[in-house]
Amino acid sequence: MEKELKLIDHETLESLAKACDVVTLNGPLHPETEHMTNAESLKHFQRRAYLINTARGKLIAPQPHSPVPCCADENATVDRQSPAR
Repeated sequence: MEKELKLIDHETLESLAKACDVVTLNGPLHPETEHMTNAESLKHFQRRAYLINTARGKLIAPQPHSPVPCCADENATVDRQSPAR
């Protein structure tokens, strides 16, 4: 089935990040998953990519000297528009 759907198995987050425009984190918080995404892994993301954390905040390591906790690039920007009411 994987071949029919042209699915690719990525063994690392870095490999996945290089190939995807959007990556979502949807896992539980455990010692094994805490800070699974950090400054080093974020360097592998495409510049136009989005990282969406729908799980626990601690899956992404804090990024010192960054205006946004998950920015890999000091020139990155995040759209923080308020949701429509």
